Amino acid sequence: MRVLVAYNDDASLKNGLDEIEMLGEEEVVESAADVATHLSQSHDCRLLPVGASLVEAVAEIQAFAPAIVFNLCEGVLGRTDWESHFALALEMLAIPFTGCSSVPLALCLDKGLIKRLLLSEGIRTPGGFIVGPLDSESQTAESFENLGGPAVVKPACSDGGIGIDRGSYVKDWRRLLERCKAIHQRYGQNALVEQFIDGPEVNVSAFIGTSGLTMLPPGQIFFDDSLRPEERLVGARAKWASGSMEDMATVSGRAKLDSTTLENIGRICRAVWTLVGLDGYARFDLRANSRGELFIVDVNPNPDIGPGSGFRKALESAELSFSEFLNQLMMTKLRCTPLPTRSY
Repeated sequence: MRVLVAYNDDASLKNGLDEIEMLGEEEVVESAADVATHLSQSHDCRLLPVGASLVEAVAEIQAFAPAIVFNLCEGVLGRTDWESHFALALEMLAIPFTGCSSVPLALCLDKGLIKRLLLSEGIRTPGGFIVGPLDSESQTAESFENLGGPAVVKPACSDGGIGIDRGSYVKDWRRLLERCKAIHQRYGQNALVEQFIDGPEVNVSAFIGTSGLTMLPPGQIFFDDSLRPEERLVGARAKWASGSMEDMATVSGRAKLDSTTLENIGRICRAVWTLVGLDGYARFDLRANSRGELFIVDVNPNPDIGPGSGFRKALESAELSFSEFLNQLMMTKLRCTPLPTRSY
């Protein structure tokens, strides 16, 4: 079967990324090469970097005429908030592709919108609000006071830990305004101000496979006891700077949770999956407060599946090979029929 592995090769078009954040861009290229290596064992597979022209990329896809496109584009043309655009282009041309479709991609990338959607359905998520560059400072300060505690400030339309470090944790409105302005200027995005939940962080990976919605064993971020609250964040250095203090102090492994908590996590993630209309693979990030209440912190469609990623560790915990996972994604998309739910 002809398979085209498409990935965004547009780091040169992105402004504001520092040296560590650029490592995340390199991970996209490495992940695409790894996927292509696995698929080449049983398919006619080709890599397609999507760079400065979406039109040219689509033309190359049509010329190759693949049975399916393995979509690893985390944005296009230097814009992470345009991640859904590439999926939409494939949908309009009726070209099958893996991963989530354009609507859930667009919903989840707008962190303010997905937060309002979750709250509207009674699904717990940390309180928060969006701050744009023209918003009133007094109104922003008032909204912060209404949160009733420290907050995390991060770009509203970025993933991969971009814009998140110990300075993202704020306890007063003056520091909050400074951080919001820095995000506006550096990343050209709105800022998301979100209530800080100081508790265990759990990650749940899931995908639609040949057996339906498959929930993989949850992972957990084990924070070093020496970390202060403001350091209990998984930012760009923790994700990409191998061997750094942030990396060593935020170790991921299989979650150590009781059966009731695991059941609640599964219920919440399945509810979010259905609500958002996810239809490929995704990762849910949750935190628990001191009362054990679970909060959805982030919904990540098409998360990192490269070597060493949390998703790969979850597949290993489920004793599911990466090649089998890739083939299940493709076969399910080509079949396009409703399937039941399965949990490990």
